[in-house]
Amino acid sequence: MDAGTSRITFEPRPEHLNSFHVTHGGASMTLLDVTMAHAARSLAVHMGVVTIEMKTSFMQPAKGPLTADGKVLHRYLDAIYEEALTRSKDDIWSQIAYLEIEGQQVSAAEFRGIAGVMLAGGRDTVVKLFTGIMWHFGKRPEDLELLRSHPELIGPAIQEFLRFLSPLPVMNRTVVPESSTTELPDDRYVGMSFISGNFDEMVYTNPFEIDFNRGRNPHLSFGFGPHTCLGNHITEIEAKVFLEAILSSGLSWKVTSEEIRYHQVPYTKVPDHFGSIKITAH
Repeated sequence: MDAGTSRITFEPRPEHLNSFHVTHGGASMTLLDVTMAHAARSLAVHMGVVTIEMKTSFMQPAKGPLTADGKVLHRYLDAIYEEALTRSKDDIWSQIAYLEIEGQQVSAAEFRGIAGVMLAGGRDTVVKLFTGIMWHFGKRPEDLELLRSHPELIGPAIQEFLRFLSPLPVMNRTVVPESSTTELPDDRYVGMSFISGNFDEMVYTNPFEIDFNRGRNPHLSFGFGPHTCLGNHITEIEAKVFLEAILSSGLSWKVTSEEIRYHQVPYTKVPDHFGSIKITAH
């Protein structure tokens, strides 16, 4: 493979399978970890250990022989940046490359940072949000017609979908700085439950119902305070464009089959992971 990329194939043995006869999560994670580490080390062959941080909220069960491809994001973005500087295309990358902050054009490193947030930071939230919107309208077509009759509810609808679907249900933090000691306790992590706040009955009436007329909606799907998600406005813009396209299409649909994993009690009505959704237009 080229520098900055890698490909590894893996044929699971019986001991690598769980009780559902799919590849155990630990084996899948190891495959992803090693594949990405190889991609990173291909750019610095003398590098020793590579630590990979992964978010796998949307992993699907893996069956049969597996192939993992790794690519260093910054290497891809460097090529995009060089092309954007030529202004050969009037696209978002050219707009970002020529952004100015306090009178100074952004650097290549700043371009990579902004682009990385757009590509990686907003991926999981948007994928789950859009899938959840299609699923809900397939189950509740009257809500789709409500938005068509009252497009002024698009904004509140976006916030309500974000609240109900809670794309990032929990975030873990360590109470012991990992650079402060070599003896790290196993119980150093605490979880901040965003989904708990999003379904707080002291804040929301009938929180397990999707209600576009809810009014004030102080959901925590983008976090809060100084750690509020930097990409929240991008997600809202993308959701607005997505909803407007759906509404203008004139289409309606129903869900014909679904593979959904729901959250545990007390959030058993809230999808945690959409494996697949099949719809039929009518």
